Amino acid sequence: MKYVATIVRYLPLVALVVLMASCRSKKEMVTDAPTVVTPTPSTRTERGVEAIAGKLNLKLSAGNKSVKVGGSYRLKRDKVVQINLVYTVLFLPVNVGTLELTPDYVLVLDRINKRYCRVKYSDVPSLQQEGITFDTLQKAFWGESEERTKGAFQYRYSNWTDLSHGRFPQTITVMLKSGRGSYQALFDIQNIRETGDWDEPTEVPAGYSAVSMESVMSAIMSVAK
Repeated sequence: MKYVATIVRYLPLVALVVLMASCRSKKEMVTDAPTVVTPTPSTRTERGVEAIAGKLNLKLSAGNKSVKVGGSYRLKRDKVVQINLVYTVLFLPVNVGTLELTPDYVLVLDRINKRYCRVKYSDVPSLQQEGITFDTLQKAFWGESEERTKGAFQYRYSNWTDLSHGRFPQTITVMLKSGRGSYQALFDIQNIRETGDWDEPTEVPAGYSAVSMESVMSAIMSVAK
């Protein structure tokens, strides 16, 4: 279970890279002018696809440390982005945590320690300053936002696969460099199906304790130490 505990430490990092996925780099973080690449219509999911679900292999890195975990990657257009992290212990799947984005809030669920953090976008100053909304974030996870291939913050799509309408990136890489450390999340999405046959929104189980966004961000920074 030690490895599971390590994954839990990285859980807030998933939230960080997701929220940064659509943010412009802060002035104090920028070291090079970014190169922006806009996906063309031939490499972009078209509006006709309303929901998908796939198997997720996620690699999270902080400094010279990294951790790998499986899970699921689920999208319902204009409703929810849901990422579940699962680790197998003695052939039994352990649901480690959930990150969920809805039009109204961001939810981080730590299922091992029975904690959660749920905040409105307007309650996160950095998102408010950058004008980040649910629509901004869902475009990133549908493969519809602009790529950034240089600078302190980088975001890339690759390994596109065909859907009934348009294409979808099976690999999404997010990299963030700042004075506090270097972070990366590599989303490898396989077995993608066009289906909305899964539950949402996620309900916080009884007995879970609410934690603040400040404690979540503190946990993120402690990972790379």
